[in-house]
Amino acid sequence: MESAILDFEKDVVRGDHVLINYTIFCDNKMVESTIEDEARQGGIYRLGKQYKAWWSIAGAGRFLRGIEEALIGMREREEKLIYLPPEKGYPDKEHRCYGRPLKIKLKLLQQIKPYHIAELHC
Repeated sequence: MESAILDFEKDVVRGDHVLINYTIFCDNKMVESTIEDEARQGGIYRLGKQYKAWWSIAGAGRFLRGIEEALIGMREREEKLIYLPPEKGYPDKEHRCYGRPLKIKLKLLQQIKPYHIAELHC
């Protein structure tokens, strides 16, 4: 039974600290990426922009709602291709992809449980 508990703890749950990369497509065109090479290939590279993975807390609302939901249950190094309906995409009415479905390549690079962070500070 102990292995089942340990196995479950590998899945992302709300409150876990996560490091992710993503690339977002709208109307079959790349609109955003955390990966410089992909941004270059997709024609969206901007000089001076920092392309790097994002740290956040799963469920904290830092990412699009659909990304937040897709993270739950993922494991380190897992990749997903997700399709988001408009209501789980960009909430800002000024964004060019507001009200449009999105396709997202998502990769969970690292996950840290909150109790492991506490252990690091002891």
